[in-house]
Amino acid sequence: MIDAAAPAVRLLVAVVAHFDDHDWDLPERRYIAAGQQQTLAVDDEHLCVSLIGMTPGASDATTKGGGYPSKGASAAIVARAAYMLRLMRCVAVIDDDGCPPPAEQIHADGLRLLADPGRLLDAVYTWAAAEPHNLTVTIGQVDPVGPEGGMAGHLLAVTLAPVQAVPIGGP
Repeated sequence: MIDAAAPAVRLLVAVVAHFDDHDWDLPERRYIAAGQQQTLAVDDEHLCVSLIGMTPGASDATTKGGGYPSKGASAAIVARAAYMLRLMRCVAVIDDDGCPPPAEQIHADGLRLLADPGRLLDAVYTWAAAEPHNLTVTIGQVDPVGPEGGMAGHLLAVTLAPVQAVPIGGP
């Protein structure tokens, strides 16, 4: 059964647990959603795992050897799901009088923002290593977002194949 929600929930739970295990700061707002990260509202600090696309693709068994898929290859088609993790933080902004934030506050925000990409990658690498062996996890790059409107953060792409229902504790 194709189930895009189950892996998203497992990924979110694993990232939160990894941050908690290391006593790393993580926003209280944590959720899964569907849609491109650029169109989802950024209204407060949060961690979001969203489904940004799902495509069919041939399994490795149909493409090994450089030949063409056999007649039975349609049985080996798997669904791939692309997810995006978004970790957003509130950052200092120009105040109502037009004064910029103090350098110390910008520096503190910068330190937190520079720690997040490595922590996100560490959490996702740890999760991928613990996922069932029949699951291919492709981890993309971390891209910065902002700062804009008092928010800044990072996006991390993760693609999974095959997408299927697997209990949180594994197969």
